[in-house]
Amino acid sequence: MDFIYKGLGYVIRFCYYDIGFESYALALLWFALFTKIVLLPFSIKQQKNQIKGAKLRPKMMAIEKKYAGRNDRPTLQKKQQEIMEMQQREGYSALSGCLPLLLQFVFIIILYNIIREPLSYVCMLDGATIESLATRLGGNVKDEIGLVGLIQAALAEGQAIPEIADVNLPNFMLFGIIDLSVKPAFWTWALLIPVLVFASQYFTMWLTRKMNPMMQMQAAANPDAALSNKIMDFMMPAMTLFFAFSLPSALGYYWICQSAVSVLQMLILNKVMPLPTFTPEELKAAERELKGKAPKRAAGEYDPASPRPRSLHHIDDDDDDTAYGSAPTVSKAPTQKKNSAIQSAPLKKDAPRNQDEKTDKDN
Repeated sequence: MDFIYKGLGYVIRFCYYDIGFESYALALLWFALFTKIVLLPFSIKQQKNQIKGAKLRPKMMAIEKKYAGRNDRPTLQKKQQEIMEMQQREGYSALSGCLPLLLQFVFIIILYNIIREPLSYVCMLDGATIESLATRLGGNVKDEIGLVGLIQAALAEGQAIPEIADVNLPNFMLFGIIDLSVKPAFWTWALLIPVLVFASQYFTMWLTRKMNPMMQMQAAANPDAALSNKIMDFMMPAMTLFFAFSLPSALGYYWICQSAVSVLQMLILNKVMPLPTFTPEELKAAERELKGKAPKRAAGEYDPASPRPRSLHHIDDDDDDTAYGSAPTVSKAPTQKKNSAIQSAPLKKDAPRNQDEKTDKDN
């Protein structure tokens, strides 16, 4: 993967010398913006997948409502199976958004290695020269940012270092008070870096869940999932806080830049490609579809599947069936046969209701 490292090394070198005004802090900000532009197609694909999932919210909520109040394991498994079958019918896969995240994670690991090696990719020193400097100054070859700090300290003391006589060392000062080449320490301005790392990571994760209706719905339907999300919202920033104290401040600063650019990208994508919302009517329609009922029709709208209503009047037998569109034709033969039978039947005399009526009839 050396060709990838060298290619991105030229990018960060361009960010430092050409558009970063020879400030490593500004170069990292440009570099974070560049990486987001490169990974933009994957972010767009992930946003489209979220839009597709948001359109299925009414059906998912209808299934959740169907099994509401039942938390036994067989019911939960049946509910989950029904949701997965519905997603398969609709062509939606919750795992399709994992690939962009995985690619971004691999890309970020590569970027961290480049950021940690400014002597190799910004100053373009070879491995033998870097090893010689580390041996002379008592530094670590793998920690080039820390080695830069040792070189600058030696130069400040007046030591001659011929290996870098013609080399312009990176400027790691941020605002003139924070040295990004050293690890953060208490009671120094560098302590702001881990604090901002934790705050930016936590805000990014919180905003991601806030702007994703699917995550909100899953958290509302499953209290265990909501608790897990809250734990992850705290644990992930806590991990970055630990690494920010363990690594040079430049990496923590890059995390801050990365979080800021991510929030900006998230706001833009949600503005250009907003996640759809649904109405209560759509939820009711999803519930009727789940129960196997036909969709509710507007008042006066004809349903071709329903039989044609018939009047009790004989004149309606001659009505034109085509007036009702494609309504099925009802046979008239049984009606005519019944009418003929009624007309041909003999009249039956009524029996007298009382004795007086019978006497009057005999007289």
